[in-house]
Amino acid sequence: MNIRESMVQLGTTGQSPLLIGNCKCEWAGAEIYGEEAIGEAFRAAPMVAHEEAVLLDCAQHAAWFSGDSMLFADLYDGRIGRLWRLGPGETPATEPAVSVAFDPDLRQPRGGVYARAEDHPLLATAHLPAIEAAATELIAAPTGARQHRARAFLVRAFSTGERAAALFAVHRLSGGEVRSSGFAFEAVALRDGSQHIIKDQAISVPWTPRL
Repeated sequence: MNIRESMVQLGTTGQSPLLIGNCKCEWAGAEIYGEEAIGEAFRAAPMVAHEEAVLLDCAQHAAWFSGDSMLFADLYDGRIGRLWRLGPGETPATEPAVSVAFDPDLRQPRGGVYARAEDHPLLATAHLPAIEAAATELIAAPTGARQHRARAFLVRAFSTGERAAALFAVHRLSGGEVRSSGFAFEAVALRDGSQHIIKDQAISVPWTPRL
């Protein structure tokens, strides 16, 4: 079974012969560890394989964009060692965590999109401007929503021929008198002159200074 078949099988059935035993999957703020736990999560909330799905892969990464869902993988010798899932479905419960202050602007001038070509050697230079432009759309405030600040950090990106895939960690700080903040993953696929953007479920986490 090749990586493309394995990605679809994993997303739709929770099974994959290429999944490393200690794999980690992140989805809507939840972290799922281990082959069996990941399989359980996908069986409980399977992805849908759409006819117009986009599946890209290279030596170190693979990404499956299907409808309003996305599955991004880090590969090690052709096997899946880390996963990010974006999109709808009943997610596992998140673990309790202590909130800490965070400042995404550790440099001046402040910026909205942080992406360095040197950090992503498998991404074609020609694709970087389009990915940065898509990220600018990702962090735009939704219509009618109060948003104080949003920053997008490119954490994974690769090209395969004329196509490319990118995964962003997006930090948002809401507007209003009482602000909330947090990270979410969002992804972009470039193909045939168009882009396919997938956003993860909105995560609402109250400020928790202690457990």
